[in-house]
Amino acid sequence: MTSNKKVCRNCGTHLAGAFCSNCGQKQISEHDKTFSHFVHDVVHEVTHVDSKVFGTFWTLLTKPGVLTEDYWAGRLGKWIRPLRLFVVISTIHFLLVGGVGPLNMSLHTSRDIKGNVKFGFKPGKTEISSTEKSEDKDFREKVDQKSHKVYTWLRYSSLLALATVSFLLFRKRQPYFVDHLVSAMHVYSFQLLISIGLAPLILLNNVFSILLLICTSIYILLHQLRLFPEGKAISILKSVLLFLVFVAVENVFVLLLSGIIAIRLVTAH
Repeated sequence: MTSNKKVCRNCGTHLAGAFCSNCGQKQISEHDKTFSHFVHDVVHEVTHVDSKVFGTFWTLLTKPGVLTEDYWAGRLGKWIRPLRLFVVISTIHFLLVGGVGPLNMSLHTSRDIKGNVKFGFKPGKTEISSTEKSEDKDFREKVDQKSHKVYTWLRYSSLLALATVSFLLFRKRQPYFVDHLVSAMHVYSFQLLISIGLAPLILLNNVFSILLLICTSIYILLHQLRLFPEGKAISILKSVLLFLVFVAVENVFVLLLSGIIAIRLVTAH
């Protein structure tokens, strides 16, 4: 006898309903191939994605700690996943902002007569004088490009550092390191998003970078208070420590190391 049981066309599991119990794929019917159903799917996907993106970005900006709290509680459906959110915002930041890091810094280098290299970081793109020697221009351009690439990889160490410190401070309340890593992704995503908005102002006047740091410090405090509602004094103290680590690692260690590595890579050739 021939079995009338339907099987999933994706994995071959016997179907007990419209969706496969093994892989989750929907059983395709003739109605799914009609033009009206196709239009319905397009409208649904576009509106669903748009609302999800807008909702995630808005909640990230206005409700510190909610995305992390929901992720910890397993409420994942209505938000963009933390890693994807961080990668998307980092990519937007890289494409729209001239510098590197949340403070939009660029590597500025100079060489003396003996060929010794000096470097530092300033807000905005690297400015190259029209009177500068062509070999110095080439050198500065190569170093600046290389520092961007090096920073792209080193910035992930900032996430690990922030997550590690958070884990050490709050491990009794949240024993899983990955959950602290998720929290760090949301904090970095917030600062990069604010950095994109403030980038034109920071280029005009470096004082706006202080505003960025103030916003970040307040955000970290509110973020941690929501996730770990301990006594106010203890929470504030731990949040300040977390913020100082954040500033030190992201805006000093990572930038400095990316500059040193970039110069070494360029001068080695």
